[in-house]
Amino acid sequence: METERVTPIEPFTWDGSILQILADCGYALARFALPQEGGQVWQQWAYRLMSCVGGRQVQGPGSLRLFGYPSASGLDHELDAACILDVNVALEAKDQRGGIDKTQIDAFDGKTFDYYESLVQHGRTWALYRMVWSTTPVDRTLRRYAARKGIIIVSPETVPLPSMLAASTQWDATEWLDDQSLSDLVILGERACKPLKTSDNAGKLVYQYPFSLWRSKDLDDLDYLHTVASNQWLDWLDQVNPLHFEGQAERCLTLVSGWSELKITNPRVHGMQAGWFGSGRGTKMET
Repeated sequence: METERVTPIEPFTWDGSILQILADCGYALARFALPQEGGQVWQQWAYRLMSCVGGRQVQGPGSLRLFGYPSASGLDHELDAACILDVNVALEAKDQRGGIDKTQIDAFDGKTFDYYESLVQHGRTWALYRMVWSTTPVDRTLRRYAARKGIIIVSPETVPLPSMLAASTQWDATEWLDDQSLSDLVILGERACKPLKTSDNAGKLVYQYPFSLWRSKDLDDLDYLHTVASNQWLDWLDQVNPLHFEGQAERCLTLVSGWSELKITNPRVHGMQAGWFGSGRGTKMET
């Protein structure tokens, strides 16, 4: 089998990446600009956002292939959104009153791995990140379960890990978290966001599934650091950049505009130039 090695032109960085953009916008929209009842709009927002920020091979709700390839098993699995930019990402968007549950995490895990096997069999050996958008809070135990599988959770109760990892790279990160805690957050946070990927073992490709050994203490530490970092960063942002995520919600809505099924949950949303994203106060990404 002829394989295609995909090497980024520049090393991957969280700040400004498609993972940070999707995390920032999913979090902001879930908190401040929910769609009305019904998941189709929420799924379309994820798809449109990927398109607006320059994603390649972007696909939207109802797709039965991943980047043009069927599943390895031959089964049809619906995907909500996926794109290729600095990295490759498949996204599940859930807008349901009762929140997401373990079976939905398992289903997303299973179908993305089925598609990833097919990509590798067709010579596409790039890594695949996986993300779930939820409009409702996600239970702590479910977050731990998703972290062990490398599935990134974006929901309104906690700033998502890609956003925190991007913020941790900024020069002023120690203003909201001490050095040791920042280091531990990066180690555990990046581990919880690991993609599906392949490696070479004596000339043979093998899958690297992110289901590595997590001790209960590791997950406890991740829970604690993620919660503390999220709370302290939000408090710090309130001082240096008030209404940061409210403004982020408005910018994201501008990018995915065209839907009438919308309710603004916070009237304080104020204007900034559409297409600006960043962890904190100074970083931007032009679309």
